[in-house]
Amino acid sequence: MLSRKRSDRALPTFITLLVVGVLLMTFDVRLEGGGVVGTLRTGTQAVVAPLQSAASRVVNPIADMVDSLSNIVSLREENAVLSAELAEAQADLVAVQDSSHGSTFSSNCTISTFPRRASGGPLPTSSASQTRLTLR
Repeated sequence: MLSRKRSDRALPTFITLLVVGVLLMTFDVRLEGGGVVGTLRTGTQAVVAPLQSAASRVVNPIADMVDSLSNIVSLREENAVLSAELAEAQADLVAVQDSSHGSTFSSNCTISTFPRRASGGPLPTSSASQTRLTLR
C-alpha cells in the first residue's frame, strides 16, 4: 500500500516540477538572465558544479573502459584479418621462391614487402605486410 501512495504522488510532483521549470526558463529568457532568476541560476550552478565534477570523475573512467573494451574487439578482428593476409602472402612467397629455384627468370624477379592495413591504408609500423611480386 505504501508504494501505491508514492506512485499516486509521483505524477503530480513530476508535472509540478516540469511547470515550474518551464516558468523559470521563461522568466530567465524575458529578464535576459538578470534579477531573481539570474541569482537563482547562479546559486544553483554554485551548488551543482561540484556534484557535476564529482559525477564526471566517477563516470568518465567507466565510459573510457567500455570504449576500450569495444576497441579491443575491433582490434582483435583486424588482427585476425591481417594474420590471415600475412599467412597467405607468406604462402605465396614460399610458392614463388620454390618455383624460382632452377628457373631462368629468377634474376628478373623482384619481391617487395610493404606495410598495409586491412582497410587498405598504410600502417605506421611494419606489424603486417603485403608481398608484391614484380617481374621485369
